[in-house]
Amino acid sequence: VVMAVAAPIVNAISVVGGAYGGDIEAFWWDAVPKREKDLIEFYRAHGIKDITVTLGVFHLAYYADVPTVRLDSFSGLTALRDVLTSEDRAYIYARLKELGVRYFILPNERSQYYQWVELFNGTTLFQMIREGDHFALVEEFTHYRMYEVV
Repeated sequence: VVMAVAAPIVNAISVVGGAYGGDIEAFWWDAVPKREKDLIEFYRAHGIKDITVTLGVFHLAYYADVPTVRLDSFSGLTALRDVLTSEDRAYIYARLKELGVRYFILPNERSQYYQWVELFNGTTLFQMIREGDHFALVEEFTHYRMYEVV
């Protein structure tokens, strides 16, 4: 058992030590998909720490140290259930403000996750985002769009 566990550990230490000069952060950063790196770097550069609702974004919370609510997870859908099911635009806006949500990161047409956006397009929330009703486009990334609740 010890040999079965030791070999992968020794190999990982060897890779981090050799190719990355012992820099474990560089090793893990290399594992982040390119499609997310530009938005993580944007968050870091601008010091953004506000609650962000995401869809198809998996590494932002860890690498930018920002609180996220993921619409691709059960917990995120549960947290925003009332916002996603409401047809009352004033309520949706007020509730997002009350929850402290400031940003939305959604896949664009170049993303492999764009079809997930289409699943939500029938909701009033996503109609508001598309129409710019209390939402402003902040940045267009390679695979994502960033909106601010305004």
